[in-house]
Amino acid sequence: MSPIILDGENYTNWSRVVSNALKSKTKFGFVNGDITEPNPTSPDVYAWEKCNSMVTARLYNVIERKLHGSVTYVETAYQIQTDMKDRYSQSNEIKSPSIEKRNHTHRPRNNKCE
Repeated sequence: MSPIILDGENYTNWSRVVSNALKSKTKFGFVNGDITEPNPTSPDVYAWEKCNSMVTARLYNVIERKLHGSVTYVETAYQIQTDMKDRYSQSNEIKSPSIEKRNHTHRPRNNKCE
């Protein structure tokens, strides 16, 4: 997904590259909170879980191993992104672009996550 691995010092660049990669796959909503977990009884819950797991795994793979402990047991891609932002964006606060929150929902079509 990203040639940049988050090492704790490069959050701004990492966040930008990861955001663009996820936007290109229409998965950015999983990290910015736009695509939220459906009700457990919703027929969309399995498609959401599949897509969230895919995005979570992709994020995990572009975070340096020494930082894995803080995100290993996190359940959602949004929580990973929020944790990384809270921990590592302060050093780059002036340069760091804020991630906009949008108020819309997105449901994966046909229970597919591509």
